[in-house]
Amino acid sequence: MTDKAIDNITESLDAIAKSYGERVKTMGSTAKAAGWRDTQTQHLRFQQLFHLFGDGDEAFSLIDLGCGYGEMLKAVPEQLDERLYRYVGYDISMEMVEEGRQLFADDERISFVCESEIEDSADYIVASGIFNHHFGTDPAVWQEHIMNTVAQMVDKAAKGAAFNIMTTHVDFQEDYIYYADPAYMLDQCLERFGRHVRLLHDYPLYEFTVLIDKKD
Repeated sequence: MTDKAIDNITESLDAIAKSYGERVKTMGSTAKAAGWRDTQTQHLRFQQLFHLFGDGDEAFSLIDLGCGYGEMLKAVPEQLDERLYRYVGYDISMEMVEEGRQLFADDERISFVCESEIEDSADYIVASGIFNHHFGTDPAVWQEHIMNTVAQMVDKAAKGAAFNIMTTHVDFQEDYIYYADPAYMLDQCLERFGRHVRLLHDYPLYEFTVLIDKKD
């Protein structure tokens, strides 16, 4: 990535952090503050990511990249919550991080970090909604940013990574949203991360979820 492209990404991420920081200050810990229509669709997105964890009873650690105020924790079903022994939420908005720290202060399993780069490792790393708003970044540069971020997620995850993104199969498009071709994204992930990749495109939202298992 060129220096100009890196500067473009940095400017966009700064704008995103500022925007969501202002939203959580005015709207509190709500779906709209996180940029979603409502809690129901927000949780539906999380439920697709949860397919990554499987149906066993093995304990696991989790990094939530772009965690906001930690709403994902409220969507975790009881059987998964019993398996979760460590959660680290990463977000580029300090206001979001502070909100999450207040909401989950009583749970010692949970911590929040204001960073854009993943510094820890975990069994699983997931990201919901972090690739949707490009804030004017050139689409080719944003696509490279997406794949670089996913590569970092896969590298830092011991067992697997997952993310969602808006699909090109929509009724209309907004200029400020990045829409990904699911076929292209699947091909890229298969090429870079191996054959254990699943793509979910059958839930009632104009997006898809990619699940990447790290198997021998």
